[in-house]
Amino acid sequence: MAIVGDHPAHGIRFLLERCDEPPFVYEGAAFTPTERHALRIAVAADGAVTASGEAPEAIREQARALVRTLVRHAAADGSPPPRRILRWRGEK
Repeated sequence: MAIVGDHPAHGIRFLLERCDEPPFVYEGAAFTPTERHALRIAVAADGAVTASGEAPEAIREQARALVRTLVRHAAADGSPPPRRILRWRGEK
């Protein structure tokens, strides 16, 4: 089934895009079935990842953990972190 629109039927869809130069900053949104929450994720030179924005704390923490994992995997491979992140996370 194709995805139509930004809002998932359930869970959360994250759409984040990073700036070109370090320290990397991802900006975008988290989409729930009924809402859109702006997000900003900053990756410090030492690898620390922080999240801010209008999203509830639980959604900011999920986004922070998602970006932290992807940045760590990219560093282990010796490649830059992804430019664009589009991920869906189901309800827990």
